[in-house]
Amino acid sequence: MEDQKIIALYFQRAETAITESKNKYSRLLLSISYGILKIMADAEECENDTYLKTWNAIPPKQPENLQAFLSKIVRNLSLDRYDSLHAEKRGGGEVPVVLEELSEVLPDKGAIPGESN
Repeated sequence: MEDQKIIALYFQRAETAITESKNKYSRLLLSISYGILKIMADAEECENDTYLKTWNAIPPKQPENLQAFLSKIVRNLSLDRYDSLHAEKRGGGEVPVVLEELSEVLPDKGAIPGESN
């Protein structure tokens, strides 16, 4: 199906717009996403999120090039997912240091409250 007809389906709020987008662009979107993430399950999720974002964006947007529009969305979603998967954990490795410092001021678990050492 031609892109302009698919876009018209989005404007009509016809769910077949998503089906037609998937039929035409699924391989491309998975390829882009998998190229970034290297995890097929995450790439598939980004592809599906792309259709949802497209559904929410059209209307009011009316893309001139549906392929580029979808590709940009899946790329951005995949890059966000990549950043999330590869983000340094909270504390940046400082948690053990902080806990070690706190051990000097926290009471011993075996100590009896009110008893001095």
